Amino acid sequence: MIKGILHLLPTSEILAQEAAKFIQQRITDTLQQKKRCSISLSGGNTPRKLYQVLASEPYLSSIPWNQIDFFWGDERCVPPDHPDSDYLMAKETMLDAITSRWQPGIYRIETEHSPAEAAARYEKTLREYFSDSSSGFDILLLGMGEDGHTASLFPFTQALHETKRWVVENYVPKLQAWRITLTAHFLNRAVTTMILVSGTNKKKVFTFIQTPNASPEAFPVLTIQPASGELHWFVDKDAFSENVSG
Repeated sequence: MIKGILHLLPTSEILAQEAAKFIQQRITDTLQQKKRCSISLSGGNTPRKLYQVLASEPYLSSIPWNQIDFFWGDERCVPPDHPDSDYLMAKETMLDAITSRWQPGIYRIETEHSPAEAAARYEKTLREYFSDSSSGFDILLLGMGEDGHTASLFPFTQALHETKRWVVENYVPKLQAWRITLTAHFLNRAVTTMILVSGTNKKKVFTFIQTPNASPEAFPVLTIQPASGELHWFVDKDAFSENVSG
């Protein structure tokens, strides 16, 4: 069953607007406590709309992007200029606009290397940035697939069992492809986690993960249970069902 705070929004467009407001406030709160704010980005259509909002006014001018460090929760094993790249999607929808006026930190997963080396390099990057081994992202953005996956933690894959590494190469049999993904072991260190869910194609799985029968192995989004941080679900009405039975 899901845990956390539910934000139910009427449309995906309003979801993106409300998520942007929420992020701005969390950035403000974070920067009152320290000099930089770390944000982990996600791929997918719902985050895409959010990025477009953040790249427009008032957010483009009012958020102190120079104090933001961007990371990614997962990546496809394709070059950074490939149409399937999560980095490229974020770059085109948000980062290009931000970097035209600001200088944020950008820490992408280096998929020019083999899956194993790319994972090892990103783990090194994260461990150097988060020198306090108990800390994690200030803001973690995640989506959810129709099969209940999040980041590149897919159902019944090896990455779900990792309890030491922060980043792994994860082979996904149904895609016949490797992915680089952060593990739940590290993702659950985040201060604020936001899971964005929209669209009628997500309704079936969102309904099922609210029942007692849903297991994290079959629905990896359920592995996201922050150790001490907050978990917020931003869900539009197309994906939401009031008729949940377990």
